[in-house]
Amino acid sequence: MNFVHQVEIRTEKVMINLQKYFPNVTELIIVFSSTEQSKNLLSNNLNNILPVNQLTKFVLRSYYDDFYKIIKLLQCIPNLHIFEIRCSTSFQDSNLISIQQSDAFRLISQTNKIQHMIIGYQCTLNEIKFLVNLCPQLQQFTIDKSDKNLESFLRCLLSNINERLNHLFLLCIASINQKETKILETLIKSEKLLNPCSLEIKYDSFDKKPIYGGKIDYE
Repeated sequence: MNFVHQVEIRTEKVMINLQKYFPNVTELIIVFSSTEQSKNLLSNNLNNILPVNQLTKFVLRSYYDDFYKIIKLLQCIPNLHIFEIRCSTSFQDSNLISIQQSDAFRLISQTNKIQHMIIGYQCTLNEIKFLVNLCPQLQQFTIDKSDKNLESFLRCLLSNINERLNHLFLLCIASINQKETKILETLIKSEKLLNPCSLEIKYDSFDKKPIYGGKIDYE
């Protein structure tokens, strides 16, 4: 199994019963949803099949209703650089607030090495704040736009970037069209939502077909 660099786990049963070890894995994909009975299953069993300290990319493709389970998992992956969430979620705002007040969240936000986050679903404004607070070292941020209230979404996104993400140099907004980019540019320039800097913003779709690209200088 020395040639395997990516592992995709589709069921809890497979992870529990797997008798093989993958020593050179750097990417992990989780497809199954976590149950209440398996609250600590991932963190307790991953080391049995791969070296979690070696993981640099983690992709979550399954439904989760409790982000605390993900926080506990991130504690076990200290050298993670790329974090993708490619599934819809159902996080209650009260739960997000409670999690941010936990010692586990504070520790992860201060010590994680995540530099690139990819959010492949339409998250809420509170989820944006939560994720930005979780990963303050982000250099690249890819996120799907919200169809509910685009202007509020963009304002929230940019203000949180301005306040928290001092290292960010690339923002990629998926599924946005050229007309909507004008709204973004107007918000940036009229409301000064970003600090004076040069930030590259790309407008892309998740299938890697560019819709519109551009670089905006904020002076």
